[in-house]
Amino acid sequence: MIHRVKPTRRRRIEDSQFVISLNEPDSTGIPTFEAKLDLSELAVNPEGEVVVVAYRKRRAMRFNWGTVSNPSVPQERRLTEVPHNPLFKLMILDPVGSGLILASRDRIKPNTPEGAPSMLWLEESSELGNEVWKLNFENEVPTVLVNSEIEGISGEARQNGKFRALVLPQAVRSVLRHALIDEEFAHDDLDGVWSEWVSFVSNFYAEEIPGHTGDDAYDRAEKSKWIDDAVTAFTSQQFDASRIYRSEAGRQ
Repeated sequence: MIHRVKPTRRRRIEDSQFVISLNEPDSTGIPTFEAKLDLSELAVNPEGEVVVVAYRKRRAMRFNWGTVSNPSVPQERRLTEVPHNPLFKLMILDPVGSGLILASRDRIKPNTPEGAPSMLWLEESSELGNEVWKLNFENEVPTVLVNSEIEGISGEARQNGKFRALVLPQAVRSVLRHALIDEEFAHDDLDGVWSEWVSFVSNFYAEEIPGHTGDDAYDRAEKSKWIDDAVTAFTSQQFDASRIYRSEAGRQ
């Protein structure tokens, strides 16, 4: 259980101050995790209590990690309550027991055994009926659901170039539409759920996201055009879907 804590004006724990990684699941399918923290440059009480929280939807596990000046790695780090696609939160709490958060960082995606965290999660679902895949936004990370009734579907989704060529451009388009139009994400919100996606797009598409004019229909149309142009840039500079599909299909 997570104890409730009182928010205050808190410092942000920066990317350079932590690395969280998942290990391979054990024989029961439960992974463990590692957290490497360097909080020495953080201007907070050195006796502040360090807490790592792993969570997924309404399930969460709390791990006490000692103090800022004297970290203590817990021996038990099995993610029994959140074995699939967990997010993490780091908190430094006031040592006097007031419940105040001195510093924090939320929505941390861990590195996986394969490498850096993915911007799209993959998960099998038994609720897709006759559909092969579907993009899901119920979690804080967009998830490609694939039909568990199709044998080997997860392997196909990860390794088959034809599958990825058909799915990825539309997935990127859908995520951007959800972020910018449905959620009305503000591009200057550095801690927002969708900031990572906007930063990702800026690597290959430099045009600024259209701002608000007060005309909802016009704003939606301008953002839709921006999204289409961003996906075009994605497939021309990052992921040549048509070439990959032709190559995997044995076509010229």
